[in-house]
Amino acid sequence: MQYEKQFTKIKKSGLLLFFIFLLIFYNINLIINHHHTYSNQEIPKVSNNVAYEWENIWSIMESPSPNDLALDNSGNIYITGSNQNHYYLTGRDYFLMNIDSSGTLNWSCIWGSEYNDFGYTLELFDSFIYILGCSNNSYEILKLNKDAIIEDVIYLNEQVSFFSQSMEMDQYGNFYLFGINKSQDHDFYITKLNLTGVTEWELAWDSGIEDWGASLTLDNDNNIYIVGKSYNSLVLLKYTNSGNLLWSSTRNFNDYFSIKKIIVDQSGNIFIVGDELQDSNQDYDIFLLKYSSLGVLQWNFSWGGNSYDYIHDLVIDFTGNIYLLGDTNSYGHGEKDICLLKLNTEGNLIWTYFWGGSNYDYGKAIAIDFYENIYVVGVTRSFGSAYSNLCLIKFGVDSDEDGLSDNNEENVYLTDKYNSDTDNDGIHDGDEINIHGTNPLNKDSDSDLFSDYEEIFIFSTNPNNPFNNPIAFASIYSLVGATGVLIALYIYISIKERREKEKRI
Repeated sequence: MQYEKQFTKIKKSGLLLFFIFLLIFYNINLIINHHHTYSNQEIPKVSNNVAYEWENIWSIMESPSPNDLALDNSGNIYITGSNQNHYYLTGRDYFLMNIDSSGTLNWSCIWGSEYNDFGYTLELFDSFIYILGCSNNSYEILKLNKDAIIEDVIYLNEQVSFFSQSMEMDQYGNFYLFGINKSQDHDFYITKLNLTGVTEWELAWDSGIEDWGASLTLDNDNNIYIVGKSYNSLVLLKYTNSGNLLWSSTRNFNDYFSIKKIIVDQSGNIFIVGDELQDSNQDYDIFLLKYSSLGVLQWNFSWGGNSYDYIHDLVIDFTGNIYLLGDTNSYGHGEKDICLLKLNTEGNLIWTYFWGGSNYDYGKAIAIDFYENIYVVGVTRSFGSAYSNLCLIKFGVDSDEDGLSDNNEENVYLTDKYNSDTDNDGIHDGDEINIHGTNPLNKDSDSDLFSDYEEIFIFSTNPNNPFNNPIAFASIYSLVGATGVLIALYIYISIKERREKEKRI
């Protein structure tokens, strides 16, 4: 009898071990059969060749309103605008910031009077900083050295009621300004000043109705282009450097449109941006017009959604691609987001980028450096410790379109800037860093013999935890299954023994 009991126990243990072996073998075999290498073709690529590199947010000013930024040859960034006057809360003050190429603030300064003071446009020339501004409704050009000390002030024509927020300087240090005079119907006013502020010439242009100046730019030969509006028409004028009119062009709009900026590329093509009220849904959309050097419209582009979308600035890179900076209520993450659009030379949209949070965020100015890095300055209410915070964002060239800038790949992550998947695990380097938190230099970040791709997309395990892997799960499943089998066997054998005992009785 004792022998039969021992045999029954051995039989139970043997059956248990047999079923545990079967479960483990089945689960591991299932995993091994799924264990293979996946290529990047199975992962959709991003479409950008420009990637977010860094951002910096400053809460050191009250209600900042940046208007322009410029880059020097050392990579330093200068930003000007206006800021809430700390002592006279109804007024505004000038501000100027100097930031290095990594986004670190070198210095900042604020100055002004008890009245409103605004910094509009920033130019760098011969180691000096020139700011077109307005103090107590009088326009002026401030000359500052690199230590932000004011060395001279040029006071502008008092007969001009408004200067557009654009000032250009040529290679000789001459200033070109555009605005409207104090005539009854507000004629266009254009002037050229030398470096000391002496007027070289000035002229007016009158359409016969009320005119409003918007923006001015120069081409490679220092010809002058101005754009403004006369009632519901856009007016484009080209002048020689001596102030002689070469041609004019007009384009009709509806009653509600604004013009923000004009620039000319290396080939003499002219680009004008603004926003226009749409009749279909009564919101504003962004528009971009391209003209030939003779003033002939080549194409027009519009962009927007079912809410308000505004443009503020644009730049062109060395290959002719166009970057538009604005803000959008139609798309993005919150009430208003910074939007950056890239178009090719034919006016086709290549990509869009949105930056912001749940509150109001908007971009004001954009610049591009010699290496085609892009800098955007704006205001954010979503981030930072103050109600309104100044933000600066850098976008770097992304040669392999993996979502990481070349600079960050070379100097921060040590990945291959020409290979979107450095470790060949089927996941782009940018996704490994920004989404999954895995190592883009090692296809098996936690060294558990399963690639990051398999853990993320096949088994849904943690690619950064070596104890959270398919084998561990297989063992757990096997133990759970074996426990269930043991209980079932125990019940079955117990019932069988009880019945045999009853028969003997």
